[in-house]
Amino acid sequence: MRRWGVLVLLVAPLIMGATSQCHGTTQGARHSDKVIAQAARHAGFTGSKLTKAVAIALAESDGIDENSRNPDGSIDRGVWQINSRYHHEVTNACAHDLNCAARATWRISSHGNDFSPWVTYGGSRYRGFLPRARAAARAVS
Repeated sequence: MRRWGVLVLLVAPLIMGATSQCHGTTQGARHSDKVIAQAARHAGFTGSKLTKAVAIALAESDGIDENSRNPDGSIDRGVWQINSRYHHEVTNACAHDLNCAARATWRISSHGNDFSPWVTYGGSRYRGFLPRARAAARAVS
């Protein structure tokens, strides 16, 4: 009987990791670069705008759908870390749904023309993720 419990503990993370590929409310899941690129592409990003959108998501969260509390009390939510104070119109459910968050990112970024709302863009941290983002963008284009 005890062996089954150990087996469940060992296998459960593998099963949970496999399900993180889906598009839905997946708070806590880690999404692959390619899955993030697919969501961004479906939202409307193409070319270099797609690459930047993916690089920003990776710089913000490394693909992990999470919440981060800020000193001002606001919360950065989801893979793109959409701020609850500045983008209160984006619900928590949307911020944690990869496709909905990609559409919100499309709108917030003025269709990929202005990524300045993301601190990782202004600080150029996203540039370190460009090689991964380019590969993911190529894989879905």
